[in-house]
Amino acid sequence: MKKITFLLSSLLVMSAANAQIFSDNFDALNAGDYIGPSSTYWTTWSGTEGGAEDAQATTAQASSAPHSVYFSSTSANGGPQDVL
Repeated sequence: MKKITFLLSSLLVMSAANAQIFSDNFDALNAGDYIGPSSTYWTTWSGTEGGAEDAQATTAQASSAPHSVYFSSTSANGGPQDVL
């Protein structure tokens, strides 16, 4: 009985641990394009896309050429990009 209970509880826990995988290909963007207005998946916390709060596509540190998104900050508190 203990083995069946353990098996059923293990299956229940494993089914609840479902991870979601998301990836986005920034190569379709041009360097300098803001990702908020260019994508249906990205926006900013305030909802104001295309400004200082939004991130831009760049050619810096691209894993697969030619584009990536690079977050950098000169502020000690982080930011200014705040995308989700």
